[in-house]
Amino acid sequence: MKQIILLFMLFASVQLIYSQPRIDIRLQFADGSGETRVRYLGIDSLATTGVDANFGEEALPPMPPGFEVRFDLNPFGVANQVYKDYRNAPSFPFSDTLEHRLLWQYASGATSFTINYNLPAGVQMRLQDVFTPTGLLFNSGDLVDSGSYSIPNAVVSGFTSAKLFMMYSDVIPVELTSFNAIVYGNEVTLTWQTAAELNNLGFDVEQKIEDGNWEKIGFVLGHGTSTSVNLYTFSYKLNTFYSKYSFRLKQIDLNGSAKYFQEIYINIDVPITFDLKQNYPNPFNPSTYITFSLPVEGNVKLSIYNQIGQLVDIIVNSYLQAGTYSYSWNGENQASGIYFYEIMSNDFKSTKKMLLIK
Repeated sequence: MKQIILLFMLFASVQLIYSQPRIDIRLQFADGSGETRVRYLGIDSLATTGVDANFGEEALPPMPPGFEVRFDLNPFGVANQVYKDYRNAPSFPFSDTLEHRLLWQYASGATSFTINYNLPAGVQMRLQDVFTPTGLLFNSGDLVDSGSYSIPNAVVSGFTSAKLFMMYSDVIPVELTSFNAIVYGNEVTLTWQTAAELNNLGFDVEQKIEDGNWEKIGFVLGHGTSTSVNLYTFSYKLNTFYSKYSFRLKQIDLNGSAKYFQEIYINIDVPITFDLKQNYPNPFNPSTYITFSLPVEGNVKLSIYNQIGQLVDIIVNSYLQAGTYSYSWNGENQASGIYFYEIMSNDFKSTKKMLLIK
């Protein structure tokens, strides 16, 4: 019986590559006409008050007819409007109050303006009118956890803008620094590592077979609040009738809010040639994935060099069985620029170039 060991490959069908903010908050809006709109805000050490294309922010044209919701960037009233508004957090834990400006227009038949929220631990939100300093016309008060808030008489009063305050108190994002998978025969072992956690209940582990639907296959308890490195492991029996599997993690806070991390993909077919694939994504910020294939077992060394040839990191230096492997590399502590990754195994040696842009 042949042994198969392999790691994951990422989907190559993604057209646009965006970085995921350290704190990413989803808001849903409704105006009573039957339509809803979803918008995003949050914080990251690389975010600015302008249009951050690396986080998927994009300047918008004038509002189209019908129900619409967007953020007005600072300086309010003269800057760009966007669907996502991420702000700068120089370091974590992070504490501060940040003001966003919300703009909207109603659809025909609108009866209200409601915001549905699910906030991470350590985050509060307040919605108030733009006409008075303290929100005399409407003021939601400090909202926490999950729920909804409707502006009183919003349509009748003609309200189409609001101050949106986000209050952060010692916020530490759950930071995933690696996510790997190893297959022995018909069993896959997923391993992932976090650098920090805040009120982390744990992780749902989800699987998708071939082109099927996502399903939960397990849960791994988190470490609550931690600034230490934590390593997680989850093993699962595969249905060997299929050859392609996808896995992803759903991180859940103690208050029930959740977010997904990028999925990974495995193929249990044994490769027939040595191969070092182009890293994905490329360019990247700050993490990327390097995939290689081994037709035979042997010692493998995968190294990272900067553009002047200095060794930056050694990702793999071990004996591996035949299979397809992929490892993540985080360049958060490295400068922007060109890097090279090199693999050596038996008589096989290959080098490719990648670009880190911050």
